[in-house]
Amino acid sequence: MQTNFNNVFASGDIINFSDKKLNKSGVYAVKSSLILEKNIRNFIQNKKLIDYKPQKSYLSLIGLSNEKALAHKFNFFLISKIALKLKNLIDLKFIKKFQIYNQISYNQFDMDCRGCAAKVNLSALKEALPNDIINPSKDAHDIDRGSYFVQSVDMINSLINDPYLLGKIAANHALSDIYAALSNPVSASIILQLPKCSQKLHSEDIKQVYLGAKFVLNKNNCKLLGGHTMLGEDDNPVVGFSVIGKKFNKEKKMINDQDKIFLTGKIGVGLIFAGIQSNILNSSYLDEVMPNLIKGNEKIGKLFAKIKPLDATDITGYGLCNHLLNLKNRNKTINGITIFKDKISIFNGVQECINNNIKSSLYEQNFNYAKNLVEFKKTEIINQVFFDPQTVGGIAFIVSKKLSENTSNILNKNKIPFQEIGFVDNSHFKIKFV
Repeated sequence: MQTNFNNVFASGDIINFSDKKLNKSGVYAVKSSLILEKNIRNFIQNKKLIDYKPQKSYLSLIGLSNEKALAHKFNFFLISKIALKLKNLIDLKFIKKFQIYNQISYNQFDMDCRGCAAKVNLSALKEALPNDIINPSKDAHDIDRGSYFVQSVDMINSLINDPYLLGKIAANHALSDIYAALSNPVSASIILQLPKCSQKLHSEDIKQVYLGAKFVLNKNNCKLLGGHTMLGEDDNPVVGFSVIGKKFNKEKKMINDQDKIFLTGKIGVGLIFAGIQSNILNSSYLDEVMPNLIKGNEKIGKLFAKIKPLDATDITGYGLCNHLLNLKNRNKTINGITIFKDKISIFNGVQECINNNIKSSLYEQNFNYAKNLVEFKKTEIINQVFFDPQTVGGIAFIVSKKLSENTSNILNKNKIPFQEIGFVDNSHFKIKFV
């Protein structure tokens, strides 16, 4: 109903009929719903509003703990099982009006996930590209042989509807490749695809993405030199960066058997977003994920000059397992890697997603690519998280066995969440999860 304020409408027991002595009751919300809808429409269309005349008395039914209900109308009271049956009948009749018909089962189709999960799968890349590009793949490539400078390109489509935060997340995601290449970012160029819309909206989106990205790049001492824009069919912006970095050290030391593998942060980003999109999780689970996406890997990246890893990779769209495989394949002195799965930290909500058979759209491709190169118990469904695509994931890196304790001390001192998750194991030729 229209309240004392012309543009404010309400119904039910939140309103007071000032000219009538009526008790507060939700029954008025039910009875007035059609009139409320018509009046809101009429108000928008500048039409005359309809009067609502509330009934003075109504049947109250209150369920009791003894399988009976209290019925009350006028001065009549009754406590009986019949009253409870009547209450249940009325309630069910009302609830059925809101029943969702032809409800979609989310497991009936592949959900198109976003962020770094929106990748072309590894098998397609391997079929199309020459070996010197695809195998082994570095996080960032030397601009020239023996050069101090490396270059990488990365892009993501929109995980969220806020272009400012998207600019931050995309910048962090691209910078992670440079840090994983044991380098400091120097400069970046932005690649921005926008949906077709008005010039005013284009200007606002460009401004917000730019401000978010510039904030992160400035914080990482990386100059934004320019970029390129285009229009596309995606409903939301797609943002990427080509980044140039400078290595801490040109010399690369040999990796040996029993050298230790560390992982920063948690995994399960793809599952969390898929779970929310599937209505298995509510958005409160993003409270743990979003700070990691916005913060990025600057802190650990800057410490690598001190830690001196032997090699590193950031965990992104192809999941933890495939990134570990890549780490193995590009180092000829690594036969295999053993990982202690209980040491790997996962986000809250990941187990719930897996229990409900929720998967990111890139999961199957990630799993199929690696399944013959990995050893783990397929009956333990939690292992699915090892193939989950990550956006702004943590960094896995190898340090010599003798420096592992010192590495842990540095990470703890700088309050970086991490785990020592495994070691180089030349007794086998796979990625083994134990």
